[in-house]
Amino acid sequence: MILGLDPAQATGWALLNDDGSVFGFGTWQLYATPRQSHQVRYRTLWDSLESMYGFEITAAGFEHALSQNSKAQACNYGGYRGIILLWADLHKIPMESVHWSHMKLASGMGGRATKDEMVAAARAKWHLAEHVTHDEADALWCAEVVRRRASGD
Repeated sequence: MILGLDPAQATGWALLNDDGSVFGFGTWQLYATPRQSHQVRYRTLWDSLESMYGFEITAAGFEHALSQNSKAQACNYGGYRGIILLWADLHKIPMESVHWSHMKLASGMGGRATKDEMVAAARAKWHLAEHVTHDEADALWCAEVVRRRASGD
């Protein structure tokens, strides 16, 4: 199975089977309340990743965000990335950073695809009748890029 992640306060995740079919997808909410330390987000992410360990994940990837809107977002993303890489290393799961442009190209929508177009492309490719958020669509496309690289497609 291939795990795709779109790390943010609302982290999209997706599991694809080796044949490219969807096993599951969703969103982990990493918000901390005003009275909680921001470190709660990192613990929530770790616990969420641990819930994936029971699946036989052979490769994984996360969306590499090159820019953030604020210093706080950049710090959070750096923390999320560190947790993801540590988790993958601990469990000996090959993890790669996937540039957003590769995800857009995999979708067939081209480099200028909007979030809505990426969601529509995911719904069409995987025949998803249910609501798909842009975080989940990004995680699906991230997993698809990793799957294609692993299989040589």
